Amino acid sequence: MAALAVGRPVKTVLTREQLSVVAGYRTPTIQRIRLGAETDGHLLAVSHVSFEQASLTGDHCEYPAAPTRTMYAAPNRETRHWQVRLHVPSPTWMRAPGECPGMFALESAMDELAVACSLDPVELRLRKDTANDPHSGRPFSTRNLAACLRLGAERFGWAERDRLACDTLVATLCALCEEG
Repeated sequence: MAALAVGRPVKTVLTREQLSVVAGYRTPTIQRIRLGAETDGHLLAVSHVSFEQASLTGDHCEYPAAPTRTMYAAPNRETRHWQVRLHVPSPTWMRAPGECPGMFALESAMDELAVACSLDPVELRLRKDTANDPHSGRPFSTRNLAACLRLGAERFGWAERDRLACDTLVATLCALCEEG
C-alpha cells in the first residue's frame, strides 16, 4: 500500500518487537525432561513433558516433545504436550519448526547424562542410535545419524577438543536435531 501511495518501491524495516506483533512469535515453553539410565548410559526411561502458551482463539501448537519419540529408544517412554490458553496474541512458527526448543531441551539432558555417566557425549549418542523408529517400531527408510555424527566429530576435531573448557564461557557441545 505504501508503494502505491508514493508510486515507487518502499523498503520496510521492523524491529524484533514489531515483527512479533505483525508476524507472530514463538510461544514460550516450559519443558521437563527426565532420563533414567544405567551407569553405562543405557537408557531405561525417557520422559518429556512440555507446556506452551496459546491464545484463546488460535490453535497453534508446536509439539516440542515430538522429536523425543523418535530420537532415542528406551523401554519406558512418555511424551506429553499441554497447552495453556491465555489472553495473548496467537503464536506461530518463528525461524524454525516447533521441534527446535524440544530438541534443545532433549540434547541438553543427553549432555548432562553423558557427564553423569562419565561418557563422551558423541559416544553416548552413537550408542543410542537405532535402526528402528522407537515410536512406531518400523525401520527408518534412511537414517544416517551415526555416520553424520562421526563425520562431524572428525571434521570438528572433537577428539582433540579441550574437555575442561566447559568450566569457562566458551565450551564445545554436542547436539543433534531432527524434524518429524
